Amino acid sequence: LAVDGTISVMVGPVTGPTTNATITKVSLSGTNMLVHGTNNNVPNTSFHYVVLTTPNLTNALSNWTPVVTNPFNPDGTFDYTNPIVPGTPRQFLDVEAVP
Repeated sequence: LAVDGTISVMVGPVTGPTTNATITKVSLSGTNMLVHGTNNNVPNTSFHYVVLTTPNLTNALSNWTPVVTNPFNPDGTFDYTNPIVPGTPRQFLDVEAVP
């Protein structure tokens, strides 16, 4: 974003364990990145989702930083809004389902 004003979504190889949550859509709304996805544990909607972040994609998932924990929506989906702040270093996101 700081280089040329663009946001990129990169799909990399899955090297860690499955998180049992899937990001299905990423979009931009004003100065926010909107992330939408599903709980792959449905019908168990008692789970919560945790958004994890790291500046280095090669970090082990256990070393990623949790930034928010919320319950899934009643239909088993989740929505996360991440503000875009110019000059912020690159961050990678992952979503994990937790009991």
